[in-house]
Amino acid sequence: MSQRNPKVFVSYSWDNIEHQQWVVDLTNGLRRKGIDATMDLFQTQQKTVNLNRMMIENIKQSDYVVVVLTEEYAKKADNFQGGVGFETLLTIPDIKNNLSKLIFIMRHNGDYTKVFPFHVRDIYAIDFSNDNQFESKLEELIYKIYDVPLYEVDPIGIMPDLKPWDK
Repeated sequence: MSQRNPKVFVSYSWDNIEHQQWVVDLTNGLRRKGIDATMDLFQTQQKTVNLNRMMIENIKQSDYVVVVLTEEYAKKADNFQGGVGFETLLTIPDIKNNLSKLIFIMRHNGDYTKVFPFHVRDIYAIDFSNDNQFESKLEELIYKIYDVPLYEVDPIGIMPDLKPWDK
């Protein structure tokens, strides 16, 4: 029986050209590891698309949505602006009903609290802020997508027969 490659949609804000390229590199890094990852730029370069429909279909049909949190993303999500605002509306039900579908990663310039929109402030995010750690953080993300633990957890041993210490 063959396993299906996990489908991932990458949600992000168009902060600037450098950030867009960073997201392209991230998405391609996932693809090189057998993950069927896509993002808006990959799809809009192929043909004319209805952006709202593209967002709906990708979020609905993907196994995971990787959300790239930045300060700009947080502002747009909190104010329901543009594509980020629309994707926020689409993913809010998953926060309540299927949180494991959403994988949050963040890029910040010092104050990580500014990248979290109000509705996800208490959710764990993989920190991709240090470009020198990109490969190790990408590996952590890949493990999460494949649902493989990063660390082996030993089984709980037998409780020892402890006696009071003599004075």
